[in-house]
Amino acid sequence: VPSDLFDGETTGSTPSGWTVTVPSDYSLTINDTIFHGSSGKSAKYEDLSTSASAGRVSRTFDNQYGSLEFSFAVLITNPEYFMMYIDDSMPYPSVHGANIYFMPDMSIAYYDDAFHYLRPFSLLTWYQIKMVIDVPTNTYDIYVDNVLQAKSVHFRGFGEAAFLNMIEIGGNTREKPVGYIDDLLLTAQVHEAPIA
Repeated sequence: VPSDLFDGETTGSTPSGWTVTVPSDYSLTINDTIFHGSSGKSAKYEDLSTSASAGRVSRTFDNQYGSLEFSFAVLITNPEYFMMYIDDSMPYPSVHGANIYFMPDMSIAYYDDAFHYLRPFSLLTWYQIKMVIDVPTNTYDIYVDNVLQAKSVHFRGFGEAAFLNMIEIGGNTREKPVGYIDDLLLTAQVHEAPIA
């Protein structure tokens, strides 16, 4: 099963398979002090910029046209629109795909053409996020800690996404979001989609 547990990675390095396009503004580094579960490592996302830029932290995978399940554990230390996307790699703001946000008001939300609020969250607490995605209909279900929070919500973006091929992490660059991810898993119904 393709996964990113980060446990075999070198502390302080960018995890293998991930790309940081503007390292002066964004970082994704292996951390061994905060992790999900009883042992291991996680990946810490940190925004270092002072203004919006075109940089991104991302990981690509083979184009997927059918049904996907994307799950991960996340712990937020500074929300400020901390986001996780699985999308079609189009440049912002034309990106299409499934997403989840951790908002400045301490709520979990998703975005299609507006923000939709799902439930509150707490800082320094791990949450299990799962998105069950249907690419042909451009819709997905959102689970938080195995509880369904939203069903058949539409992808972000106008128009349609024919496929998904990228995982992205980001946020509001002016407010410096910080969060940790762990136990990332992507599976496909038709065939397994490695995220390496």
